[in-house]
Amino acid sequence: MKQLLFTALFSFCTMTLFAQPILTASTINAVPGDAFARHECDTSGISIGASGSNITWNFTTLHTLATDTMNYVDCASTPYCDSFPGSNLAGIAGTEYDYFTADNNKWVMNGYFQTTAFRYSKPYFIASYPYTYNTSSRDTFSFQAGSGIGYTSTIQTDSNTADGHGTLMLPEGSYYHVLRIHTISHVKDSTTAGVGYQRFESYTWLEPHFHSPMMTLQYDTFGTGSPHLSYVIYYVQSAFGATAVSATAETKIQMTAYPNPVQDELNVLLDTKEAGIVSITLTDISGRVLKEAINKVVTTGKNQISFPVRDLEGGIYLLHVTTPRYSTQQKIVITK
Repeated sequence: MKQLLFTALFSFCTMTLFAQPILTASTINAVPGDAFARHECDTSGISIGASGSNITWNFTTLHTLATDTMNYVDCASTPYCDSFPGSNLAGIAGTEYDYFTADNNKWVMNGYFQTTAFRYSKPYFIASYPYTYNTSSRDTFSFQAGSGIGYTSTIQTDSNTADGHGTLMLPEGSYYHVLRIHTISHVKDSTTAGVGYQRFESYTWLEPHFHSPMMTLQYDTFGTGSPHLSYVIYYVQSAFGATAVSATAETKIQMTAYPNPVQDELNVLLDTKEAGIVSITLTDISGRVLKEAINKVVTTGKNQISFPVRDLEGGIYLLHVTTPRYSTQQKIVITK
């Protein structure tokens, strides 16, 4: 299962400067022609800020490490729409297609296509409407990959609360009618190797008519058992049709893992702007290290490292890439 780029969302109408946001479909749902650049940032020194009314969250010093771009199109215009019944919207990022249903009551993700179709048995809720400050909701989504001895089953339950509204300050500018959503997610992953549990805690900021989350911070317990800030992302409206590119000259490294799902050998492609040292580890969902390449020297440009995985059980694993200044992780599905 891929790491979802969305957390539970919501939105609001623009009234007076300090009006409480009200989340509606017309102000949040993405529509064909929308495009957003997603900036993944350094997590060093970042905190969530306060909850409450008329709060100012200042993130003007965020340091971008990598970007990608999501372009939204009509589902019927894509080659895989028929594989996701009920979808009316698709998001394209590189070679991946995400499929959604967006209507007056909700915005849900039905699955994605990445070398093959992955359909959620119960859709993932991105947003439900209406929503406003102090509103709470609870959603569950489920997903299964493979069958028999190679199956993987995931159930995720999200508890959402709109815990603040006010001003969000980002490197590109300030936004004055923003609602923050606090989400606590409990995940159960079942495989033939056993059952694993994960806990995520995320904060997402939204503004009306932006048609995307503006910023997300996520805490998780991967590998440590205690919460730690795993990623910080903010979004900028982009020109439709843009491709994933480096956001700034300061971006140091980009990672691609393929194929995913994988059966025999996992390839890790690192595209670096300068030579340096990286460490790559593959762990199970409990954090146990199964494969690793420690203090690997990489040169400027593309570097590839391969891990044989045919000896591992089918299931969900985590790929971690760490440098002295940057770390990222990706879910890897091994099938048999």
